[in-house]
Amino acid sequence: MISLLIVLLYLLGTGIIGYYINKRNKTKQTTEEMFVANRSLPLLLVVPLLFGELIAGSSTVGAAGSAYKAGLAGGWGNWGHSLGCLLFGFIFLKFFCRVGATGAMTGPEAFGVRFDRKVRMLILVFTLIPLFIILSTQLTAAAVLLSPMTGISQQSAILLISIYFLIMALLGIKGIAGMNVVHAVVIFLGMIVVAFFSVKYVGGINVLIESVPSSFFNPFSAGFMTVFAQVAGGCLGFSTSVTPINICYSAKSQDIVLKGMIIVAIITVIFSIFPLLIGMAGTVAIKGVARPDSILFLMPDRVSPVLSGIATMAEFAAIFSTAPFFLLSITMLIVRDIIVPFTKKTDERTLLIITRLLTLVVLAVVVILSGRSTSILNELLSAGQIKASAGILLIVAIHWKRLTNAAAFWGLAVGGTLATIWHFTGRPWGVEPLWPALVSSLTIMILISLTSKEKISKDYIAFENKVAMAEDHKNIAT
Repeated sequence: MISLLIVLLYLLGTGIIGYYINKRNKTKQTTEEMFVANRSLPLLLVVPLLFGELIAGSSTVGAAGSAYKAGLAGGWGNWGHSLGCLLFGFIFLKFFCRVGATGAMTGPEAFGVRFDRKVRMLILVFTLIPLFIILSTQLTAAAVLLSPMTGISQQSAILLISIYFLIMALLGIKGIAGMNVVHAVVIFLGMIVVAFFSVKYVGGINVLIESVPSSFFNPFSAGFMTVFAQVAGGCLGFSTSVTPINICYSAKSQDIVLKGMIIVAIITVIFSIFPLLIGMAGTVAIKGVARPDSILFLMPDRVSPVLSGIATMAEFAAIFSTAPFFLLSITMLIVRDIIVPFTKKTDERTLLIITRLLTLVVLAVVVILSGRSTSILNELLSAGQIKASAGILLIVAIHWKRLTNAAAFWGLAVGGTLATIWHFTGRPWGVEPLWPALVSSLTIMILISLTSKEKISKDYIAFENKVAMAEDHKNIAT
């Protein structure tokens, strides 16, 4: 009961904060305000928004659950995302900021500027699939925590939490970013407290080290090739994820985005230690847990109801710092990359109505998909490897000017499709989805591009001309 009361008070408090932020915003809400905050986010809001993506509730629950089974190997999801922050900041940031001058608001729009509409639509598909996977795991992660605490079924817990997601998403990106300031503080401090008392409960760090299998301290226990695929997938997947791309369009300046990426990469590496310690403490204190993903609640609950309340509050903070933005992002992608270009609707009143109704429909689909995962962390890592197909394409596009639209389309089509099939068929032969995607997409892109006689493709020249014109117009306007 104490745990539930703490969580309910936290949800009420953050809900009031979100409402207050929304009421203070004097700007009339438009799709640009809702999706990219009129390109005005400061560093104070950029950092918590990024941090929310990197330590999403599903990755925190999943990391603790994986640590319960295998120790430090559970940290690769968060570590891969940290590397993705640096990759984005130093490799991809300039590309997306330049494309932002054309008025782009989404990742697929940016790829459409570099390539053509066919590539844009493929990027949209391979962005939406991972987003639906990740958002459904967010609901699952929340339900895994709320269900044992309240005694209600997991399905009922999913329905209750989805209503909260909907309300928060409709506040828009600035409201979500503002709430994430509170969420980030609660997540970090809460996990420190829970990890400290969980380790203390089992006798301290020395007892913990002596009590778990020695393999728990081998971060490569899953096999080097598997770990490499997970890290590369997480790194590349984050680099083309909706959050960093959206922040490029939403932040006040490119310098703010770069600073935010570096700060969050460091914070995430430090933070990743705490769920791992909680999971390994659970290995010592609680044997035979049927669902390891629930250890983030079960371990602190073994210590005290107050500690389980703090753990659950921190975990809900992680979920709510990410899920509403992902819900808004799915809607934004459909509106900006399907409804606007194909229906030619530009009336803001109509687009806002469509956005709000579509958010409800998207959430209904996510609810149907949620609750089916047997391993939240595996779902998260696979989603990253599906997104990595776009990251592979972008690296080639930035560094190889010979790459053509046709090569990009077929490389992405085959690589992304194979990664998706590999995920949904349960990793045939134990091979991670990244490998078939990487080999096939690179091979196809190189072979098709080499058939072109131009050393610099006409598609790349067209891209440079479009961006240069947009930058000139922007400079004249300012």
